[in-house]
Amino acid sequence: AEDPAAEGEATEATDEAAAMAATVKDLEDKLKEQKNQMLRALADAENARTIARRDVENAKLFAIEKFAKGLLDVADNLSLAVKAVPKEEAEKEGSLKVLLEGVVMTEALLTKTFQVGSVVQS
Repeated sequence: AEDPAAEGEATEATDEAAAMAATVKDLEDKLKEQKNQMLRALADAENARTIARRDVENAKLFAIEKFAKGLLDVADNLSLAVKAVPKEEAEKEGSLKVLLEGVVMTEALLTKTFQVGSVVQS
């Protein structure tokens, strides 16, 4: 009734189709895994960029704070210099008076600069 050669060919075709389906499934799984690895790598790269940007910003802020602290020390020294000159000496004409006026103007300019930059003197 049935032709054995045709039955053999049908079995061979079925086996070949099953093998091809298994290969396609394996390739799809590998593709899915590669896509997941790529997405994780992209997320890791974005995280690294975010961390690097934050680190650079923090380094800039630290440098600015250190610089401002140094200028606050300068302002303190200018204030001490002004207070160190006796009032009667500051009122006499001469180079000490001119020097004191320069120190007072420098101190005022530095204080104004601090105010503009929102730097608080203690």
